[in-house]
Amino acid sequence: DRVRELESVVAARLGPLAGHELVSEVRTGAGLLGAVEIAEEARAADPGLGARLVADIRRRGVLTRLLRGVGLQFSPPFVITEAEIAQVAETLAAALDAALSH
Repeated sequence: DRVRELESVVAARLGPLAGHELVSEVRTGAGLLGAVEIAEEARAADPGLGARLVADIRRRGVLTRLLRGVGLQFSPPFVITEAEIAQVAETLAAALDAALSH
């Protein structure tokens, strides 16, 4: 029941990242899983971008992993709070913004 309640929160918080210049798509829906796909143009221009984003996001206190070199995957524990989901989305946005400035 809790996971079903939080699915929409994850979608609402991660969804706006789809408008970021470095993002091509955001996927959510199945449980609390989410993924932010790095735009193909950004990956082609900077092949190390995904790994650097993962490292920066981790330095900012959020764990994510790079899937197939293209997507930042988010799979939190089921005890995560709505505030923590918001923090994850804010952290991903901050890391993406920082990557644009480098």
